[in-house]
Amino acid sequence: MPGSATRLWVDGAPVGSGAGLDSYGHWLDGRFLVVQAEGPDSHPRQSYGPGTLTTGIVSVLIHDAAHGSTRMLIPEPHEGWTDPQVVPAGDTLRVYATREALAADEPDRIMPARPGPRSENRSIP
Repeated sequence: MPGSATRLWVDGAPVGSGAGLDSYGHWLDGRFLVVQAEGPDSHPRQSYGPGTLTTGIVSVLIHDAAHGSTRMLIPEPHEGWTDPQVVPAGDTLRVYATREALAADEPDRIMPARPGPRSENRSIP
């Protein structure tokens, strides 16, 4: 599946090149830029069709402007990210599969806000 033509630049540097990014993102606490991206073709619940970003299961790009780092979070086979929500909570970020999971406070992942030497999935330029 070809990536989208959406190009993202933060502070004069390209971010998420070739990641199939959604056209829109949002800022959290003025520090984290969150953008949905195409999910993995190999996900067991992946679907394609009109009215979706491109894929039914999506990934999430998080750019940390304070540290100049970018992470691409890719859902595992058991994670059904159809409308992932990222929420800062102290020194962590919580990733919820849907708005309903957020309302029920059922995160799929809780991770450090600042990535360590080993990223959750992969760091990207």
